[in-house]
Amino acid sequence: MTAADIDGLYNQINHGPLPFFKKLNTSQGLDKVLLGQVPTWGEINLLEDAFGPDFARAVLKKRPAGEKAWDTVMDLINLPRSVMSSMDISFPLRQGLLLIGEPKEFSAMWMPMLKAFGKESWAQEAYRAIDASQYRGLMERSGLEVQGIRESTTGAGRSEQFASSLATKIPILGYGIRASDRAFTVAGDVLRSRVFEKYAREWEGVERTPKDYEDLARFLNAATGRTTLPKKMEGWAPVLNAAFFSPRYFASRIETPAMLFAPGTSPVVRKIIAKDLVAFVGSGLTALALAKMAGAEVEPDPRSSDFGKMRFGNTRYDFWAGYQPIARYTAQLMTGQWKSVGTGQIGEAKWQDTLGTFLRSKLAPAPAMANDVRLGKDFQGDPVTFQTEVTKLAPLFFQDLQASIEDDRVGGFFKGLPAVAGVGIQTFATKEATTPGLAVYEQRFTLGARLAAKGDERARGLLEQYSKADGRTPEGRQMKADLKTQLGDDAMLTEFNRAVGQISDGLRRDNPALDSYLTEQKGLAPLASPTPTRTPTPTPTDRQRALQDRRGLRQEYLGTPPATPTRTPGPNYYDQICRTPTGR
Repeated sequence: MTAADIDGLYNQINHGPLPFFKKLNTSQGLDKVLLGQVPTWGEINLLEDAFGPDFARAVLKKRPAGEKAWDTVMDLINLPRSVMSSMDISFPLRQGLLLIGEPKEFSAMWMPMLKAFGKESWAQEAYRAIDASQYRGLMERSGLEVQGIRESTTGAGRSEQFASSLATKIPILGYGIRASDRAFTVAGDVLRSRVFEKYAREWEGVERTPKDYEDLARFLNAATGRTTLPKKMEGWAPVLNAAFFSPRYFASRIETPAMLFAPGTSPVVRKIIAKDLVAFVGSGLTALALAKMAGAEVEPDPRSSDFGKMRFGNTRYDFWAGYQPIARYTAQLMTGQWKSVGTGQIGEAKWQDTLGTFLRSKLAPAPAMANDVRLGKDFQGDPVTFQTEVTKLAPLFFQDLQASIEDDRVGGFFKGLPAVAGVGIQTFATKEATTPGLAVYEQRFTLGARLAAKGDERARGLLEQYSKADGRTPEGRQMKADLKTQLGDDAMLTEFNRAVGQISDGLRRDNPALDSYLTEQKGLAPLASPTPTRTPTPTPTDRQRALQDRRGLRQEYLGTPPATPTRTPGPNYYDQICRTPTGR
């Protein structure tokens, strides 16, 4: 490379469309390339912006072999997630929903997002508008995330949902993955930049410190799922991204409300956070109220997996932008209880099981599949098969839409459409709804108490108290012990258990589906086959024996069987047959 070529590269940077602050960082990256060093990921992204993806790929080839092999492994691990996150425009009602309290900016995000989904040149048009803002330099200095669209082989600068560059190379499907990536990235960058610009314009003429702008940028990043990891964890980001589905998105759900109470948050930014969070919660509650008026079922108990969701038939809608599972698992950890969706029964929830289930729900596709194969069953408890695991690698929108259509045909198609914009949708029938007799089976203890205590008023009252006492709490266990003492001995409890067993076994024998569910899913022992009872042979009466003897003698005498009578026998009919050989 000649000196003229080098000068041409620097001139291209200086006379290009990049903002001034980006030109400085890009020049530093070019300095490293010319000195034979490998630039940082951020500098590689800037070099790509200045010189195109081919230049960035050429720089990446200069990396050590071990580093390139590591990136290839990460690309393969993240490939399933990139496929699952594609074919939709889910940013607005998932990552971006916390900023619904900025209605003008929230609504202005949709058109650039839709255009970016259709064509890359329209995506670049959105970034030209962002770079033309008079506050673009302030955004950069304050740390506001503006990712941009890049096509280099590295995952640096990509959204964590589309971290694998291999996914874009899949025939046909790769086009949809690139379109979804563009739409997702443009939507976040436009929304963050517009809200930042709104408050920067309002603060003109008012004394504001750099800390105010930095906190505003930090809030906007976290509210849209782009939380900033601590510097000590930046090196672990690729590992976390490979192990969990969306670690930065989950961390952002924690950081956003935490900023409201953090003592170091700027007071003026704290007011903005409070306003937007109130608008987010208020809009969610309003949606639930309207849905309930329209006939939907709404679960108010935070121990249930349906908490805060609107339910139409077997389809559930979640508008809480990732906060619903956090609230549910927190309630289960605090109370030590969970609520059955099908029967409404309250069960014991050990903290180890609750925490393990929560972590399992956050795993990335690759480790989640490995864990399913290890346990022999998936997250819902269904057996693992090759077909079910492959089906889970389809785009999430297609999975939600298919489940909805299978449940309600044409109506299910329209029920599943909100998933394309980021609404959380689940469609399933509970085991209790599809297994006859299970709801009755769950109530067996109360019924058993009544049968066992029949005829004894005192025992009936004690046994009903015993069956209702909660053995999961210290108070409940002590109550059970006291009641057991009052009953005098174990005879009554034995009778109680016997009655319960009779009810349970009877239900299971009458409902094969119930018996199969309890045996396979609940681990109950199979029912013993009932001992077949022989039907006793009826003993003939004396009159019948005499008649048989007489007929035998007559057949021996005549050599032919008697004629079949054609009229109803009277009181003396059989005597008349025996008197005359011809039966007349």
